[in-house]
Amino acid sequence: MSERTFAARTIPVARAGNEGLSSRPLIQAVDVGRRRGPGGDWIIQQMNLAIEPGERLALVGPTGVGKTVLLRAIALLDRVETGSILWRGQKVHGDLVPIYRADVIYLHQRPMLEEPTVADALEAPFRLAAHRGKALDRTRAAALLERLG
Repeated sequence: MSERTFAARTIPVARAGNEGLSSRPLIQAVDVGRRRGPGGDWIIQQMNLAIEPGERLALVGPTGVGKTVLLRAIALLDRVETGSILWRGQKVHGDLVPIYRADVIYLHQRPMLEEPTVADALEAPFRLAAHRGKALDRTRAAALLERLG
């Protein structure tokens, strides 16, 4: 890995319960490119990445090589200048964006809670229109938090 590149590494996970998932990538970045401002140097260029259902992925590399830029592009928080983001084989645009954003998030490596309590933070997504009619399963949330220690 050179000083200006990063690598994507698959993290092995138990696949139990994922047998019925599609064999095509869940999310793809296809020839994605982004510049540092209009006409600036390329931060990422011709980036291709496929994430399979149930897969966990780590982007590894030094500071400033574009890892965050790629992740923010995949989450549709920043525009891409070239290429496309595909979800379940479809280009993500228009009416599909809110549905996509209900399934895909960007979580910064040093997250800051904007809510006063952890419980409030866990309930916050359920106030979004994309999750209308859904509610936080407090028992499941407590069990997951217990596993995290």
